[in-house]
Amino acid sequence: MTADPKRPFNMAHYCIAGAAAATPEKTALLVYAQPDAHHPIESWRFADIEKAVLQMAAALTGMGLARGDRVAIRLGNSSRSALLFFAAIAGGFIALPLSDQLTDGELRALLDDSGAAVIATSEPLSDAAVPPGIVVLSTAAVEAMLGDKAAGCARRSAPLRRDNGR
Repeated sequence: MTADPKRPFNMAHYCIAGAAAATPEKTALLVYAQPDAHHPIESWRFADIEKAVLQMAAALTGMGLARGDRVAIRLGNSSRSALLFFAAIAGGFIALPLSDQLTDGELRALLDDSGAAVIATSEPLSDAAVPPGIVVLSTAAVEAMLGDKAAGCARRSAPLRRDNGR
C-alpha cells in the first residue's frame, strides 16, 4: 500500500471505517470485567464502534475544539478510552493517552507540556493536577457523548474521513 501525499493518513479511518463498511455486524471489541471471565460485559460491532467514534468526535467539535487541539485521555483500561482515542483522531484532534497511575505533579507536567485543551478522566482530579483553562470531562460527560449504545449510538451522518477532518 502506497501513501497518497495529497491525503493525510487518518488512523481512525484506516482502523475502523473500512471494517465497518465491509463487516458492520462483525464483533470488533469484547470487554471483560476480569481476565478469567467467561462472558463479556460489553460487546461492540464494527458498526457500533464507528457510530460511537463519530458521535464522540462531533461532541468534541461541538465543545469548540479546533483541528490540532490536544485531547488528554485518562480513562483507564476501558472501552471509553479506546473510543475517545479514535474519536479524537477522527475529529482531527491529537489524542494523548495518559496513565491513570500518574501523580498530580506528573499529570500537571504532562498537561502543561502537551498544551492539552481537554482531559477526560475516570477519577476526580485535584486543582493542583490541572492547569487553568483545561476542560475536565468526567466519565459521565464521556458517557453522555455516547448516548444510548443500544439504540445505535448515533445516527451516521458521514463516514470516517481519511483527512483528519480537513
